[in-house]
Amino acid sequence: MPPQRTPIAILKARGSRWAGSRTDEPQAEPGIPEKPEWVTGAASEHWDALAPKLLDMGVLTLVDGHHLGRYCYFMAAFVKLINDPLFDEKLAIRLSEHLEKLGRGLGVSAGARAGLAKILERNPRENRGRVPFNRGGA
Repeated sequence: MPPQRTPIAILKARGSRWAGSRTDEPQAEPGIPEKPEWVTGAASEHWDALAPKLLDMGVLTLVDGHHLGRYCYFMAAFVKLINDPLFDEKLAIRLSEHLEKLGRGLGVSAGARAGLAKILERNPRENRGRVPFNRGGA
């Protein structure tokens, strides 16, 4: 399976020359999507903390609800797992890898943050007051 293409919004935020060359990507309306009903408890808290930051970054749209929901659900499961004194390290590693893949699609992975951080430094006037990501963790 080929790797997924990086969304235009993330390419633009990174200052990629490829952002302007791709005109075939459908554009969804920016906004915080409705939280799926299965996003509850700690997952809901992760949603509430992360969704506004992704919107400020310009990478969250109204159709991203289930993708963000899965990320928040697995983040809550990961936190619960690593706080369990009898946690399974192999399961934690697999869950961490899954979170990394989901986060990459949302623009919250370490690589995505590094690319966005360079742009924020280059364009401080355009990004004044914006919080590109949660430095305290998702």
